[in-house]
Amino acid sequence: MSLDFLKEAEEFKKLLQAINHKETGLRVTGLIDSAKAFFLASLAQKLRKRIVFIQPHSSSLSRIDEQCRFYLSQFSSPVHLSSLPSLSESPYQEFFPPLDSISSRMRFFYDLIHRLPSLIVTNLFGLLKPFPSPQNIEHLFLELGIGENGGRDRFIDIIEGYGYTREDLVNSAGEYAWRGGVVDVFSPWHFSPYRVEFSGDDIASIREFDPSSQRSIKRI
Repeated sequence: MSLDFLKEAEEFKKLLQAINHKETGLRVTGLIDSAKAFFLASLAQKLRKRIVFIQPHSSSLSRIDEQCRFYLSQFSSPVHLSSLPSLSESPYQEFFPPLDSISSRMRFFYDLIHRLPSLIVTNLFGLLKPFPSPQNIEHLFLELGIGENGGRDRFIDIIEGYGYTREDLVNSAGEYAWRGGVVDVFSPWHFSPYRVEFSGDDIASIREFDPSSQRSIKRI
């Protein structure tokens, strides 16, 4: 059976028409959990609107994300999906969240700047934490390039403000180290850290390196 069977169903076509006509109070019932991702992927492919799906907290957000991506890939769909995870199991507990939770949430905000998602999956706890204002999102990220002017001290101030921890040698994500005009930084979005070398205030080189041997892997 073709995966396009849902799109040919009269009920599905009526739903699309109702959404496009901006009808409110629409309700879809009878979907079992294993069918939700297929339904969402089909809906996102057909609609010209942004969809936000709020997953029950008792269900896995990563699983619905993975399943939606699978069906979108089967449809060869250009729909861009992004997840907004929670920082912790409870939004009311006051403790520092794990790095992978912070990193995943920051990835969502990065997507908002560079590629607006057509389908967003989240849960209630993901929505209860504060959001940065639209005008401040860009200041949460730093992009570097060879020849850019900014200076080592400014770079260190920025990554410290982002929450990176200074170490003598970089071994884990979220750490940085510096000596002279060289700053090592390990972003949680990458498998290896980067070595940024300054010549005066200009970036002379950016290299990926192996933290175990401290040897360069390749130039960026």
